[in-house]
Amino acid sequence: MKNGRFVPTEVRYASPYTGLPRARSSDWNGAWEDLYLEWDATTETYAIFSGATGLYLAVEKDWTGSDTGLLRARSTSVGGWERFELWIDEATGHFALRSVVNGRFVAMENGWTGSRQYALRARSTDWLGSWEEFDIRSAA
Repeated sequence: MKNGRFVPTEVRYASPYTGLPRARSSDWNGAWEDLYLEWDATTETYAIFSGATGLYLAVEKDWTGSDTGLLRARSTSVGGWERFELWIDEATGHFALRSVVNGRFVAMENGWTGSRQYALRARSTDWLGSWEEFDIRSAA
């Protein structure tokens, strides 16, 4: 990942940004950084479950402006807004996520400032580089 940090779910953010995943933790400290990939064989896609909130990450497709495509842990069930394709770069072992609902790759917003700095957003049309690359780590 561009900044080498873990992605916690922001459970204490005020609405509407409650559940915003941001790449800001230097350590994997617990449930805030726990994100689980759940495979669905029927759709051949993944859902991402937040250990911090007990909810699934969804792409905010209908939000406007710079908030369009922000990811948030807010869903109790999985539909199209919560589905992602996993793309793997065999050479580096990094992976990218592409949202099913808008067909965009998830990027870490490294250039933003404030409470949305390092937020995850489905906004890239191509998997171009480190802003769209992630590592998977296992606790086991």
